[in-house]
Amino acid sequence: MSEKILFIHGFASVGHGVKSLQLKQWFGNDVFAPDLNHRPLTDLNDLSALIKKEQITTIVGSSLGGFYGLLLAMQFPVKLVLINPALQSPHTLQKYIGTVARYNGEQFTWSQQQVDELSSLLKQFAISKDQQLDQSKILILLSKQDEVLDYQIAIDTLPNANIIVDEFEDHRFADIGKYRQQIETFIKR
Repeated sequence: MSEKILFIHGFASVGHGVKSLQLKQWFGNDVFAPDLNHRPLTDLNDLSALIKKEQITTIVGSSLGGFYGLLLAMQFPVKLVLINPALQSPHTLQKYIGTVARYNGEQFTWSQQQVDELSSLLKQFAISKDQQLDQSKILILLSKQDEVLDYQIAIDTLPNANIIVDEFEDHRFADIGKYRQQIETFIKR
């Protein structure tokens, strides 16, 4: 059976970016990378529908997409690759309330309602993660030089996951290629 991979981008990013293109090079056309609407509950519903429709076997999530990936992995039997997951997203994204420009120049509105939705999701995650999340099915790539997030939070939250800490990458973690072998081995196991 071939792997079907869902890539979930981070805040203010787009599905068609460096990391999703790398994944498509490695895994072919079975990589799905939709643009999020930046409405957390709607995005999670849309992603859930895509997982069911395409029978996704692995989720790769970057930053906010990593947080969404964790939430989805509590519902679906998938492997999970997290890249600098935003496990404190309500706090981190509070400062962006207003009009935000995506990396492609498009703009969207980020409001207190979206931050409140993330807060509610984070509470749900904290309550049920230990019962509903198999950490052995999680690979985390973290950056010591992450200027946005404290990488230690992910280690403390998911101590039994497979964790790689990079000494040099920043929050974007643009070069996941240097971990291609570990990613491919983890996904194909």
